Amino acid sequence: MDTAAKPNYKKTLRSCYLGFITQAIAANFAPLIFLKLHKDYQIPLGMIAQKAGDNLQYGLFFGGIFPVVLIVFLFILMFMKEKE
Repeated sequence: MDTAAKPNYKKTLRSCYLGFITQAIAANFAPLIFLKLHKDYQIPLGMIAQKAGDNLQYGLFFGGIFPVVLIVFLFILMFMKEKE
């Protein structure tokens, strides 16, 4: 007899659906803000998009490349200290 309970994935599915909804809101929120800023403050859409692109580049640099460079630098310092 098999007494093992069948796995229940209802909570997992619910959290996946909630993630999809959150992503859809986030993906559609930025363009709405762009249009609001353009309409209310007469800021050119190109300038708003450029600022968003700059922010993405800073995020990629400080979140991705900079920590790797910092870790490598610290390992080199540790290695040089051990050689002394």
